[in-house]
Order: sequence, then structure tokens, then C-alpha cells
Amino acid sequence: MNPMPTKQFDESALLALFYDSAHYREQIQAPFLSDGFVCATETHRLIMIKPEICKGQYKPYNLHVLKVLNPHNIDITLTLAKLKKAVGRVSTEKEMKTVRPAIKCEDCDGDGEVEWSYEDKNGYTHEEYHTCPICNGSGNSSPAIEEPTGRMIPPQEAAIGIYEQVFNAYQVLALCNAMELLGIDKARYVASSPAGGNSFILTDEITVVLCPQISETEVWVNRKKK
Repeated sequence: MNPMPTKQFDESALLALFYDSAHYREQIQAPFLSDGFVCATETHRLIMIKPEICKGQYKPYNLHVLKVLNPHNIDITLTLAKLKKAVGRVSTEKEMKTVRPAIKCEDCDGDGEVEWSYEDKNGYTHEEYHTCPICNGSGNSSPAIEEPTGRMIPPQEAAIGIYEQVFNAYQVLALCNAMELLGIDKARYVASSPAGGNSFILTDEITVVLCPQISETEVWVNRKKK
């Protein structure tokens, strides 16, 4: 198992790889404490860190994250080099970064619709909501400005197989990014199942959990021999 890297890792950046601050479930919009771990998840990927190596303060939520983990049934060493090579094979889209956020339309207050009133010949007023004529329904008077980062990333539908399960390529990319942030070049894949959470042990204190998906792929890492 990998020992904790001697270099100081960026705790916030590591956790940010695994959660969505705009998720509809408020409890997972930020890292949290559960089952004795600092956790971050967007429901398809999860990172679990022992709190003694964390500096941040996190709210406790009884989300029972350990219940989603599959029992350990394998022990395969995966190298960062092989994982990154697999991600590179399916990366066909330019990664974009926002350099200026969208500007909200003041006429519709970002709703994309405005109230229209019409008075008929009998003096009755009729009111309905229709597409805002200023922003044409976008809710923004000016769109966000983006520029390419120079990196290629997987499209949403891309998938990568690891041993005998298939994962969304974005989840595998998050695993690679976590390993790079920690400065490690190997991880242990210890739980393989077609449902639930499959565990990747990065260090004695840090585990990443990915949920597999049902799909086909031609890109594999350490594929199980038939």
C-alpha cells in the first residue's frame, strides 16, 4: 500500500475532484464527515480520507457511505501511467475554462421569461409569460466567455474498462487527477462488482470509490483474462 506522500497535498483541490457544488442534494454540495471519514461525492464517485490528515473543518452527516462499498475480492495494482494512457485514448473533446461568467439578463432577472399584458377592446387585461425578447429566453444578456485549456478530455459517453468492470471515463479521470495531486504512481484496486462502489486504495489514509456502468468499451486497463 502507498504510504502518505511526504509532500503537502492540496486538500481542497483533491476533494473538489469528487463533488458538485450545484448538486440538488444540499448535504453533498461540499465535503462532509461520515462514518469516520472526510468524504466528497457527486453520487458516482467518492473519496474517503481519514480526518487526522485533513486540516479543514467539515459538517457531519450520517450518510452511511460505508454501506455502498463492495467487499474486497481482488487486489490488483494499477499504475497511473496505464490509467492516463486509457483516458488519453478516449479524450476527443477540448477542455474549456470560463474566463468570464455569463451576465444575467436584468429584464427577466435570469428567468428567460417576462410577463406580457394585453388589454382587449372590452377593457379586460390578459397576462401571460412568454420568452424574454431581450435575451431570447437564455436568461443572460451576455453569455459566458470560455477559452480552451489546451487539454483534451473525454466526452460524456466515453467509458473505460478496468479488470472486469466498465466505468465512465470522467470517473477514471478523477482517479488519475487525485493520484497526480498526491504524487503517487500506483493504486490498489480491491473491490470489483458490476453494482455498488468499487474501491481503489491510494494511500493508507485515502480511498477512492467508483460506481461501474453497463456499457461497451474497447479501452481497457489490466483486463481480466478469460
